[in-house]
Amino acid sequence: MGNSKRREKHSVTPVVATGGAYSAGDNIGGKLTFQGGGKAAQYKIASIRGIYIIDVIAQDAAIDVVIFDEDPAATTFTDQAPLNIATVDIPKIIHIENLDFYDALGSSSIVGRVSIDVSVAPSDRLYVALISRGTPTYTSVSDLTVTLITEEL
Repeated sequence: MGNSKRREKHSVTPVVATGGAYSAGDNIGGKLTFQGGGKAAQYKIASIRGIYIIDVIAQDAAIDVVIFDEDPAATTFTDQAPLNIATVDIPKIIHIENLDFYDALGSSSIVGRVSIDVSVAPSDRLYVALISRGTPTYTSVSDLTVTLITEEL
């Protein structure tokens, strides 16, 4: 295969709390793991080209997407609780994207960035934390889907 590159879409549906509003600064859905390799195990994530979130009930809350290139194992990720990233995990952050302008899709909405270029050391996984910057109230544990568009080697 050589150094051929390909784009791959990786999606995770975080389990979100229902019934009560999140507060600004709360973690949404715990620690998310995005597995590389897609359909072919020999590929590794080499760069991030896009990020988007689908909100099926259109809460449209601003969300910071924090991406780590190594497991932030010293940090506790508790859904619907303030996220305090451990000092030893801060150097593992490779990108933070604030997503705040949603487009309506009927009763759902989508927010994202598609023109980003974040290089990563070739890896088979990335870790993501979502931080609420608003006060959304979700009605189903699967109201959000987070997608990374990656380029793989």
